[in-house]
Amino acid sequence: MFEPLHYQFFVKALFTSIIIAITSSFISPFLISKRWSLLGDAISHAVLPGIAIAYILKIPFFIGAVFSAVLTAIFVGFIENKTKIKGDTALGIGLSGAFALGVAIMSLIRSKDIDLYHILFGNVLAIRNSDIILVLLIALIVIFSIILLFKEFVLWTFNQTLFKLYGFPDNLFRYFMIILVSISVVSAVVAVGIILAVALLIIPSAIGYLIFKRISDIIKFGILISSISVILGLYSSYYLNVASGPAIVVILTISFILVMIISPKEGIIIKILRNYRRKKMIEWQDKLKLLYELSENGLKISDVKNVEISEFIKLGIVEIEDDKIKFTEKGKVLVMNIIKAHELWEAYLRSHSVAEKLEHYTDEEIINVLNEIIRRGQ
Repeated sequence: MFEPLHYQFFVKALFTSIIIAITSSFISPFLISKRWSLLGDAISHAVLPGIAIAYILKIPFFIGAVFSAVLTAIFVGFIENKTKIKGDTALGIGLSGAFALGVAIMSLIRSKDIDLYHILFGNVLAIRNSDIILVLLIALIVIFSIILLFKEFVLWTFNQTLFKLYGFPDNLFRYFMIILVSISVVSAVVAVGIILAVALLIIPSAIGYLIFKRISDIIKFGILISSISVILGLYSSYYLNVASGPAIVVILTISFILVMIISPKEGIIIKILRNYRRKKMIEWQDKLKLLYELSENGLKISDVKNVEISEFIKLGIVEIEDDKIKFTEKGKVLVMNIIKAHELWEAYLRSHSVAEKLEHYTDEEIINVLNEIIRRGQ
């Protein structure tokens, strides 16, 4: 287990990947909440022209990559704000355009110093000291900024109207977030490649969203699951002799699939169980309504199978009196709530079929609200 830790390249890869994972976990929940997940992908692909131009101008790749990424992000924002094009389409335009431009420039200069495969998939086991310093510096800037302005970013993410009412500058926060995403993604791309950088930016928090609701909890969980995935991925890479970046991404993806299936709140299994229980509840309430209508017309116990009403008798909802089925006070309250909900929805929506569905999901609070709305309408 400790054998890989004897090698400096492995320790560097492990340390740097965990720092990138932590940095990404601080930004990711805000991106997912604002449906900006593709922004990280677009920015990661937008580094290509910047890297190519930086090579031509003989300046550090990071400077060129950040400039290119920020410029692409601003271009995407401009398209979204000034045209009828929606965000996802604007991101697609920015992503494909920047990536194509980068590949075109790289094909012109034909340099062995710029390897497209390395930029895409990275080589986390060949991280240089300069990459580690860069990743650490960017991590400090991003994490400090998010912690310092955490409440403001949460408000900006979930309630922009209130955010503006408090007098906060919406555009300033928008572009500040774009810059934070850009520098964190670029530092990750330079160190570990596009694929791993994007995966660490999106998947851990996506898993967290299936379990938690609070941003702070999602950040903590993102740090935990991404760090574990990095450790498992690098160890798998060492012992199985597979590419380290893809190994980490595969483990993250498997983790997401597992949580998607077994999550106690949003998992597929729990949703199947909820749907089954909901279906049974609807069948039970429909049977209760029908039984009530028939009992009002003098339904006798001999007219129905005893097994059909035995459950209601055990629950104290109905009773047998002189061979007739009668509803108890408890049963009348239950069935009258369903009937009342149906009548209110039908009066409000003018639709019997819709009311037939909504009556099963209506509690006392909703009944009171509907009553008030209909009363005011009259």
